[in-house]
Amino acid sequence: MVQFTDENIRELFGAEDAENEDPKRLKEIFFRNKAYDNLVSNIPIRVLVGHKGVGKSALLKVAYLEDVERGIPAIWFQPGDLMALPISRDQEFTEMIETWKVSLINLIFQRVVEEILPGNNVKKQNNIKGTVSSLIIAIKGLVDRHAENITTTSAKKILESFRKNNMIRVYLDDLDRGWDASRFQIQAISALLNAIRDLCGSEKNLHFRLGLRSDVYFIVRTSDESTDKIEQNIIWLIWDNHEILVLMVKRIETFHGREFDEKAALLVHQTKLEVYLHPIITDRFNGMGKWENAPIRRVLLSLTRKRPRDLIKLLSAAARQAYRHDRQMITTQDLRDVFEVYSAERLQDIINEFNSELPEISKLVHGMRPSKKERTTAAGYLYTNDRLITKIKNIMQQANFSFTNGNFVTAKSLAEFLYKIDFITARRDENGKILRKNFEQNRYLMDQFADYGFDWEIHMAYRWALQPQDVKSIFRFVDLGDDG
Repeated sequence: MVQFTDENIRELFGAEDAENEDPKRLKEIFFRNKAYDNLVSNIPIRVLVGHKGVGKSALLKVAYLEDVERGIPAIWFQPGDLMALPISRDQEFTEMIETWKVSLINLIFQRVVEEILPGNNVKKQNNIKGTVSSLIIAIKGLVDRHAENITTTSAKKILESFRKNNMIRVYLDDLDRGWDASRFQIQAISALLNAIRDLCGSEKNLHFRLGLRSDVYFIVRTSDESTDKIEQNIIWLIWDNHEILVLMVKRIETFHGREFDEKAALLVHQTKLEVYLHPIITDRFNGMGKWENAPIRRVLLSLTRKRPRDLIKLLSAAARQAYRHDRQMITTQDLRDVFEVYSAERLQDIINEFNSELPEISKLVHGMRPSKKERTTAAGYLYTNDRLITKIKNIMQQANFSFTNGNFVTAKSLAEFLYKIDFITARRDENGKILRKNFEQNRYLMDQFADYGFDWEIHMAYRWALQPQDVKSIFRFVDLGDDG
């Protein structure tokens, strides 16, 4: 049994973001999926794309830590490191690409100086050309001039690896922080991707590993035809519910100091995996309607938006609720007590995340609240294409909407937006089994010029926030997700 103190909760379920996770614990609980295998492959450019909360930073951080352990010269940059670079709104696109190239090369050189000559006052160089060969020459010159000052074991290890293959790996995380979908930011990120492609071109000495939100990449990709040349380097970080369950079981088992084979667990049915949860949470949900006596895994996974962070937040909140009542196991009541707050926070998440792209997003998502009549039926959150468009047209009569990038606003473009941000998911009944798809699984289901035979539903994670006055109808009418 576990005492659900804040410290134990963090150790048990993990930190919500990789930046705040202890590196040792991060590597211990890390789930090595196919996206990670592709990320660490020996290809110069790797761009990791996925929604916020899917673990992009964790994959990049573990890849970086393992590079450092192997002695591979690796450099980690965050948005703050790039803020001072001379990228401006007044530049032409080609000029912006050249500015990125020169700035990145000089920034990499300065970071190499900090890594191999910590504390030494080495004269700053800002005249390195925007080429990989000029960077390699500058580093070799630095080493020759200051060889006697390179004394630390880590610095010597980096130099040994550098001399062996003349290669440096650069990690750029969280580049979309402060993203507002403006024309300038779209151009800036597109220019960055083009600059990286130019730098890596025929060279094998410089590798880049980047993380981008899927909506950011989608806008950049559809706004600039030149980004088609980077497409082969995109790695989509997409989770299914089975993988998320395995990830959580691994965290619980490693918390108790037990070995856990995640590869074998991926081949095991969820009913067998679920037993690992039972020491900390009730095995059945004491609900009503379609939720009555449901396996707890189906309840938990139905409320996550195929993002591991969602499950961490939900379980952490329920565990804190259990601790308030001196319980050492999460009960149905603990979950029910946190559903409304959890739902409101997820709704606020997407408002905060996407209001720079659609300033009136709050009016749009709150406008999707079911009417009094809809709340009393199973179709309260379900829409055919026509019903969805009609619903959005009614909302448009109450507010004016505008996209920051200047794109024309229609009911269909707003429907596409709701799908892209995972507020709605695609749904189809296939012989009694409900098939659900989100934006990252199929980016083209919601297309202004095609109908692929899917209906739409508001994701479960938001329904308590939209319907706090009648949550019983959620239990009566809402279908839980299927296994997988």
